[in-house]
Amino acid sequence: MKAPLTKKVSLDGRHSVEIVLSGNGQIYFTMKTLGLVSNNGDWNSDDWFQSQISFPPAMVTEMARVLKQWLLCYVENSIIGQLLKLGVQFTSVLDLKKEFLKSSILYEGAQGILLDLNHGSYPFVSCGDCTVAGIYASGFAFAPPQKVYGVAKAYQTKVGEGPFPTELHGADAEELRKIGNEYGATTGRPRRVGWLDLPALRYAIDKGGITHLVITKLDILNGLDGFAVCDQYGQDNIDPVCGQDFFETQPEYRRIPGWKDAGKLDDKVMNFVNFVEQQTKIVVEYVSTGTSVDDIHRLN
Repeated sequence: MKAPLTKKVSLDGRHSVEIVLSGNGQIYFTMKTLGLVSNNGDWNSDDWFQSQISFPPAMVTEMARVLKQWLLCYVENSIIGQLLKLGVQFTSVLDLKKEFLKSSILYEGAQGILLDLNHGSYPFVSCGDCTVAGIYASGFAFAPPQKVYGVAKAYQTKVGEGPFPTELHGADAEELRKIGNEYGATTGRPRRVGWLDLPALRYAIDKGGITHLVITKLDILNGLDGFAVCDQYGQDNIDPVCGQDFFETQPEYRRIPGWKDAGKLDDKVMNFVNFVEQQTKIVVEYVSTGTSVDDIHRLN
């Protein structure tokens, strides 16, 4: 019998989030949903703020029990737990500070910025920092990044519930999902797909401190006569400023001429890349047009 890879947790009886059991999402999710921490965007609501001030003692006791149970389970089954069983000893980041400063350090963000626990479309988020804040929270303030690359597909994808303004449905979604092989790497869950959302990308750039862009999967759009890109929300063209702004918004689209072979980097491909640069005011330094290392092209 194969153990499940994910678990659905109800939020309010109507909505739910799906947690990957091999991760630490259960611990963070419990703390967040029970009100131990809050989101900056929620402070605009007096009713919400008042509701978070106090907790019944029974809730606190139950919360502590559940957190302890999940923490023990996580440590037991995680990679860290397995390494501890093998006698591997861990050290502090600061113990290795001198060695780190002699090296070139590459930080990799976990998940997308719209899944960030504090700045994403809460409560449909991941379990921690998905921005450069994670570098500092992990104790690496002594080695700040010199460049921050934001990696975005030429279209949009999402796993799980939550707002997705540019989502496609039906046959169009199925075709794009199949061509792009859009299924979760760990769980195999089908990803939701849609057109590139530039207001969301601009938001991610601002929140993530992104200095350069990498556009991937241009080849997935090969052969289309044209495709849509969302360049603004509503007629007022007001960009989102917090995670709640992605709910119930109305995307406005611009049609982009398609191309036959993205790998040739012809005028149509470069016109799209230049359009993204104009809309985001960020340089696109790399693009990818396939799955091989040779399909990664440096533009600037």
